[in-house]
Amino acid sequence: MNFSRKYYIFGALLMAGIAAFFVWKKFWAMAAVFAALFVLYVFLLVRMIIKEKKEAKHSNSFKQIKLIATDGQRRAYQTFYPSLLDGIEDWEREEIEDYIWECFNSGHYWDMAPLLPKLTKYDGMDALKKGYSSADGDYQRSECAQVLYRVTGDEQYKI
Repeated sequence: MNFSRKYYIFGALLMAGIAAFFVWKKFWAMAAVFAALFVLYVFLLVRMIIKEKKEAKHSNSFKQIKLIATDGQRRAYQTFYPSLLDGIEDWEREEIEDYIWECFNSGHYWDMAPLLPKLTKYDGMDALKKGYSSADGDYQRSECAQVLYRVTGDEQYKI
């Protein structure tokens, strides 16, 4: 619970307590004022909670793709599995596909090749075939070939 939420809860309880005190003392006008302030604090608290829930939080798959791609040590020991894209929410899919596409086409992220066939915005298979034919090194060529063989079953890409 963040600080501002605690502040609103405390304010609402304080206003309710003061309103109850004025009701007990039969100061109706003051009781009405503090009851209105209590309602205002509750309204603000509910609005804050609704706003927090509406703010989108990225899925675990989205975070994992970004984390593996940006951390060189993780990239050395972890792999991009195509099933990672299954956990992407619809509202974040375009952003992560753009990210994957830019990373792969930069030439430094050949290990993202397994994700390309599952892209919907881009033609990942075409990119893999172009990457296979224009790869500078054996590592890049083998990354593309493994994915192409797994997806197509074409013996040309068998390693």
